[in-house]
Amino acid sequence: MRTKILELIEKALEKLEIDPRDGSIVIYVGIVKKSKNGKTVKSLEVNIANREELERIINEKSIVIVREGELTPGEPIMIVACVGETRQEAFSRTMALVDKVKSILRKVERYENSQSSQA
Repeated sequence: MRTKILELIEKALEKLEIDPRDGSIVIYVGIVKKSKNGKTVKSLEVNIANREELERIINEKSIVIVREGELTPGEPIMIVACVGETRQEAFSRTMALVDKVKSILRKVERYENSQSSQA
């Protein structure tokens, strides 16, 4: 898993535009949880519900990579990387972007006991 995460981070950083005034890069890696609400997660199916919205919220100071399909616990779901002149700006931008991206993802969790639920 670590190798896959590092590959995705490298891919994100290659695409990110860094200005000479930028002093910080913040990288968020969302991963599939092993359990939720006391239930063991078998897999998480992830789909982008609104691609146009995803493209709209990304700008020259940010990059988003979302892995779609069926993912297992420990696998990366998304990478969000943002730059800013200060760390506060970069962290704030990253947190806001993560929330926006999560709002346009359709996720279905599958549990060991064969139950499923919208995440």
